Amino acid sequence: MIDTVGARDYLKSLSKQDFQSLGEGHIAYIREIDFLGEKRFVVYGADGRQISVYEDWNHALDTIETRDMEAVILQ
Repeated sequence: MIDTVGARDYLKSLSKQDFQSLGEGHIAYIREIDFLGEKRFVVYGADGRQISVYEDWNHALDTIETRDMEAVILQ
């Protein structure tokens, strides 16, 4: 079993620079945004760089998987 509380505490303890380089090129996340009253799903790299924008979650997730990256779910 993964210790999510320990992992969360570890991630919170990282400096901004350390966090940005963590998983660079290997980890991405999806953030839902409101664009002119419509949902959009933005794919970001671990460093916060925007990779792409999609109209649905599945296309955003496919982009991450196509790039051989791991999707991280942030709550």
